[in-house]
Amino acid sequence: MASTTANSIFEQTAGNPFFVEELVRHLQGEGRDLADRNAETATWGIPEGVREVIAKRVRALSGDANLLLQAASVLGDDCESEPLSTVAELDGSRFLESLEEIMGAGMVHAEGHRYRFSHPLVQRTIYDGLSLARREILHQRAAKTLETSGSPHLSALAVHSRLAGAAGDAEKAIDYSVRAGEAANAVFAYTEATSHWRAALALMQEHGTSPERIADLLERLGELLCVTSLDHQQGIDYLDQSLRIYSRIDRAEAAALVHVRLGRHLSTFYDAMDIEGAREHFRAAEPLLGRLGEAARLSIYTGIASTAMWSVRTAEGLDASLRAMNLAPPGGAEFAHASALHAWHVAATGHLAEAHKLGDRASQMADHLDDPIVAVIADWLRAQLSYLIGDPTDSARWFDRQLSKPWLADAPVQKRRLSSMLAWARAFSGDLPEARRLLYEGDRGTPPERWADAGVKFWSGDWEQARIGLAEDADERRRNGDRHSAADDLWLLGRVHASLGDRTHAETSFEYGLAVGMEGHLVLEMRARAELALLCAQAGRTSEARAHLERCEAVLARGEDWRGVAGRVALAEGAFAGAEDRFQEAEKHLERAVEIFRRVTLPWDEAEALRLWGRYLQQAHRREEARAKLSESLDLYRRLGAGLAWTDPITAERDALLRRNRATGAATTEHPDGLSEREVEVLRLIAGGESNRQIAEHLFLSARTVERHIANLYGKIDVHSRTQAAAYAFAHDLLSVHK
Repeated sequence: MASTTANSIFEQTAGNPFFVEELVRHLQGEGRDLADRNAETATWGIPEGVREVIAKRVRALSGDANLLLQAASVLGDDCESEPLSTVAELDGSRFLESLEEIMGAGMVHAEGHRYRFSHPLVQRTIYDGLSLARREILHQRAAKTLETSGSPHLSALAVHSRLAGAAGDAEKAIDYSVRAGEAANAVFAYTEATSHWRAALALMQEHGTSPERIADLLERLGELLCVTSLDHQQGIDYLDQSLRIYSRIDRAEAAALVHVRLGRHLSTFYDAMDIEGAREHFRAAEPLLGRLGEAARLSIYTGIASTAMWSVRTAEGLDASLRAMNLAPPGGAEFAHASALHAWHVAATGHLAEAHKLGDRASQMADHLDDPIVAVIADWLRAQLSYLIGDPTDSARWFDRQLSKPWLADAPVQKRRLSSMLAWARAFSGDLPEARRLLYEGDRGTPPERWADAGVKFWSGDWEQARIGLAEDADERRRNGDRHSAADDLWLLGRVHASLGDRTHAETSFEYGLAVGMEGHLVLEMRARAELALLCAQAGRTSEARAHLERCEAVLARGEDWRGVAGRVALAEGAFAGAEDRFQEAEKHLERAVEIFRRVTLPWDEAEALRLWGRYLQQAHRREEARAKLSESLDLYRRLGAGLAWTDPITAERDALLRRNRATGAATTEHPDGLSEREVEVLRLIAGGESNRQIAEHLFLSARTVERHIANLYGKIDVHSRTQAAAYAFAHDLLSVHK
């Protein structure tokens, strides 16, 4: 039995063994799957045996007691004496005697100053036994009672007014439902707000409410469903209906505002994305720009900036986001939203430090304003930029921040999207168990995002499934006009193809990102060029690799912090140098790549660099060091939980190297105290009196790497000075180079 089903059974029976047994038997008799986590518990009927037991107990009560039970079943659990007395139309001693009678029969019990049914099934049985007319009259009495109370509860008042039906006032039911939805929306209870507004809409359509009022509610309902991600497609449909009504009754300004809303939502959310459709809506609103006021003009410009982000029209996005910032009141939510979009487009030009500063400011403003919608947009853009430049740890920080916000409890789709993005970042930073937990252990009834699932499959070693998922997602993004997400999908798909040994399709995938990036998105261009340079270098196409690297080096020379992307460039430079048999230079570049990958926590990239380093050491006939690098790469992949697709080829490569060493009689020198070949080289130079700078120049290493080697070897041989190190080298006969 699913835990959700067990919980529902307990809630409805209050744990009464007889009720539990009868309800389980009843559900099994109806063919219900009790193991289904997503079972619709609201449709469960009441077992006949339970009905009979409750009916027998009710028949034994007096007429007044039955009236009181009927009133209580309509008011629901947690009702007080005064409304209970009023709805039952019992007062004085009649009310008290009836109340004591039903309490004595165990039908209800007191909790403080309120009364509750002993079991939910008792309430449902009594309520279901009421005729429609009696039920409506009792709900109308309940509504009137709540209206006259000192602090009416809008949600309960709206529900009773609606359920009063023919006995009630339809206009009041509509008004209370609209107001209850507003109250729920104000405290982030989005599902409740949606329920009230949908009910109000149905009543409006049934009772011939004016088209303008219906269009207004459709607009508000559609906006709520979209911005909270409760149901993007339904939200778009409501907005479309609102637009048609406004257009039919010649409300041009109102129609233009709905065009703006539709444009914004069609360019913001994956589930309903249609970039060209969004642009059409913005163009439809533009002729009325002068009549719409600043707020509407602001929405148009933020919308254009958003479509430009996905369609990769950076110049258009910069202009629109800047116009929005100039229109928005400084310090307001609109300004924060526009700033976040502007930061994104600034980053696309390669001005990363400025973009980080703008993005941080937008997130801080959204926090201060306590605006959940703007906050999630600002943090999402900030996180996405960090991911794109190769810093998954910083990316995860921003996604994690939003997932801790209470408003997400009532926005399941948005929560799933953020969880998927966090899983993606965790996978890139090497935490596969956490990535799997985020993707697969939440709502098991909802499949994970296709692109996120494909990413986890790639790192897990299921390359073919990753290829299928990323290819399908990229195709969908391109159909929707979302060139940015398509380029991102294809960037990882290119790496999947490369892992599968399919260089032709890998190159095609990277070239899409290059083409899009060269139109005005330097981050996408740099990511693609680094991969193409690596691919070309490994294929021996050094002139093509050189052209890509020259462009990358020119961009890096501007002094921006490109984080993991700089590591991928260093990796490609190492491969390029290796392809031209410049092995010392290759080693220097690969060492820099490893340093960067460690700094930004990209262990998969680090393992890749170590493997490539091992290959070039082998070509340089430094076989023992080559074996050590391959082993280091293999150990890292295993620590990450990589699948056999990752580890088997390296194991085979390392073992083949060992066999060649034995076949040719090559020495596999064992140094004392576990010193590596590189550490022995450093030790010899220390003993020769060279400084750290001189050692770095001699071995083509960075000063930091030399310092790390010295610290490691000092720890292994238990010395604390260069003099002691030199003495150790002499004592262990390490000063002469082994033949």
